[in-house]
Amino acid sequence: MKIESRVEGGFGSDNGSDEDGKNGTGGGWGGQGDDVSGKTAGAGGSGIVIIRYKYTKILVSTLQTTGFLNYTNADGWIVLQPLLSDLGGTITKNKISDFPVIPTTLSQLSGQVPVSTISNFPAIPTALSQLSGQIPVSTISNFPSIPDSYTKGLINKVITSYGNSLIFTGSSFIAINRFRYSMNGFGNFDDGFNARFYVSITVKTTNFQTMFCFAWVYIKWNSVNGVTFFRRGIINSNINDDWSLTNGGSTEENFWLNIDVNTSNANITETYLRIS
Repeated sequence: MKIESRVEGGFGSDNGSDEDGKNGTGGGWGGQGDDVSGKTAGAGGSGIVIIRYKYTKILVSTLQTTGFLNYTNADGWIVLQPLLSDLGGTITKNKISDFPVIPTTLSQLSGQVPVSTISNFPAIPTALSQLSGQIPVSTISNFPSIPDSYTKGLINKVITSYGNSLIFTGSSFIAINRFRYSMNGFGNFDDGFNARFYVSITVKTTNFQTMFCFAWVYIKWNSVNGVTFFRRGIINSNINDDWSLTNGGSTEENFWLNIDVNTSNANITETYLRIS
């Protein structure tokens, strides 16, 4: 924009012509008249119109609004929210109102832990063939005692009747008196059960009937395939047909020898047995 130097009405010209004041120079007086011919002065110029504008710009602040007031050389006073890594020292758990109770024993825990969540959980064998090594006898709570030497109480036994029955042969009755003897004390438990021994047997009757039997017994039970091999033989007796030695099976943690005595006397109450 050009600014004129004349800020009031114009002057009369030197050649006798009047001259108006310049417009836009502030609106001064009219121009000067001619001094010679008596011309009238020119009209005054128009005033200056000033137009002002106001400019507004909205800025979105991204500064921290909560935290701690901190002074830095680069930014001056600013609001900061510190990170845990900026903090020093330790916080004791009694300062945390909802700090959970930490269990110290497994009994304080509830629920179950799935095996799949344990990375180093060993494989559980499902068959004996998958196991190696040996199981010490001391780890088996109900393992029967095996004597290092035979005592008189083990060698000489008095066993009571396990049961009896009467069989009618057509002309008379025959009493079958059954006795049962545990063979555990004279066997070993190597891959099952094995026992071998000689036995001498006498009976006690009410009429002092003479009855005796000398025999041998061999039994082997294989724990791998479950097969039992049993053999016995009568060496001598009063009457062989009066005696029967059979395998009584395994119950109550014992391997039993059944001793049947056939006699016309049903009052046999005890049998004396000696093992060698």
